[in-house]
Amino acid sequence: MRTPPMASALAAAFFLAGGARAAAGLDGSYYSLVSPPGTDAVALEDITAAGGPTATFLATTVCFPSCGATANDATTLDSFLGANATDVSSNTVSNLEEHALLLTGFLTVPTTGAYTFQLGSDDGSELWVNNTPVVTDDGDHAFITASNTVNLNAGVYPIQVLQFEDFGDTGLTVDENGSPLTAAQLSDSAAPEPPAWALMLLGVGVIGAGLRRARLKERLAMPSAPAG
Repeated sequence: MRTPPMASALAAAFFLAGGARAAAGLDGSYYSLVSPPGTDAVALEDITAAGGPTATFLATTVCFPSCGATANDATTLDSFLGANATDVSSNTVSNLEEHALLLTGFLTVPTTGAYTFQLGSDDGSELWVNNTPVVTDDGDHAFITASNTVNLNAGVYPIQVLQFEDFGDTGLTVDENGSPLTAAQLSDSAAPEPPAWALMLLGVGVIGAGLRRARLKERLAMPSAPAG
């Protein structure tokens, strides 16, 4: 079956502009650990050593079980994530003791300026933005917060949140300038930025104009019907 020229043009322009839109949220991976992680366990190598994730989800904000709150380790993962996550895998996690949590994706910064990030957790955690550690709240402790202010240009930045739990209660919260992160700020992959979408639309317009000129040339080249 022959693909219509405009359909091919749209597909090509869409691919060049960056492909499909990203999902709103951060990719979440939950790891059940076989032994207490202890302090300084939020390092990536410690999480990787746990093997593949026990469960996965899409975090639409980082407030588990809610902003500034904790849950007893006897809580299920579904209850711990609650309404702040979607697409939770079917793996059953009925106890939160001795776990590691990894959230990855991209953060949209709308305007250039100073941004204060506050990280709260029980036990330890770290926040990375643009592949740089921004806030460290590591160690085996009750729920406490740490913050740091960084200057960011408008744009889209990789973001990563790491958290571990030993035993007792657990929780994780990330705020930006005093407010929880929203799904509108987060994406699980780097979506094309506005200039790329503008380029796509321009490309579609140019391709469409070329197709119209080609059709006009074809019509002009066709022999005229003899006069009746």
